[in-house]
Amino acid sequence: MVSSRPAIAIEESFATIGTPATADPLKPLIALVGRVRVKVSTENGPIELGDYLTSSSVPGVAMKAAGAGKVIGMALESYNSEEIGLIRVFVDLGWKGNDLTVITDENGNIVEGDLQQSLANLGLFVDEYGVLTVEKLTAETARFEKMELVDKADGSIWCTWIENGEWQKVKGECRSQTSTSSPPVVNIYYYDGDGDGYGYYANFVETQTEGYVADSGDCDDLNPAVNPAAFEICDGLDNDCDGSVDEENVCGAIASPSEIPPVETTTPPI
Repeated sequence: MVSSRPAIAIEESFATIGTPATADPLKPLIALVGRVRVKVSTENGPIELGDYLTSSSVPGVAMKAAGAGKVIGMALESYNSEEIGLIRVFVDLGWKGNDLTVITDENGNIVEGDLQQSLANLGLFVDEYGVLTVEKLTAETARFEKMELVDKADGSIWCTWIENGEWQKVKGECRSQTSTSSPPVVNIYYYDGDGDGYGYYANFVETQTEGYVADSGDCDDLNPAVNPAAFEICDGLDNDCDGSVDEENVCGAIASPSEIPPVETTTPPI
């Protein structure tokens, strides 16, 4: 934008307050910051206060910026005339229209906002299935679970992904493919503190390590006489780790139910 009445004119290491006394027509004064008067038209609709402006089809004339793109600044006054006119503009060179504004509820869910149109203004197109179409995608880092590739020979679609460190590929779209291999097996090993071959379930690792075993059935990892392979004896302990103490009459006394009188064993029957 050419300024006709600059507050400060700067050329290389020289600065002039106000408009220079002499001006070179081959070196016009270009406005980089501040407020300037700009030629505008209503080619893209009436201009309202605060609208961003961009170049129109007429050289040297600005118009309202209706979509995403480069802008020259913000209108400081409205304009609505069929003729080309002058308005004050705040210089703000850059890109506008890349904000995707939506309205959310108290839970953060989108309740209103034309997201598809906002993306379209940026050259991004989303269909009814949520598929995003762009001409070219450039990224420093990209992460995919699956990727579709088009065979250049016949145009067929192939779905490819990595599973257990190996490349997998299936003809067809990825949305119709499911994994057919079994999930990897994770081995768990449990600490055997008493050396009886059985570990305690709460102390484990996922790598075979000395002192750790595959069985987690030990209920007392400080007593080698107590483990799932031990025999129950009359000692007040759950020797075989089955949740019961001194079961199977190991102590030699079975109490009779209260409704059945005890059997007399001191006098032999006649």
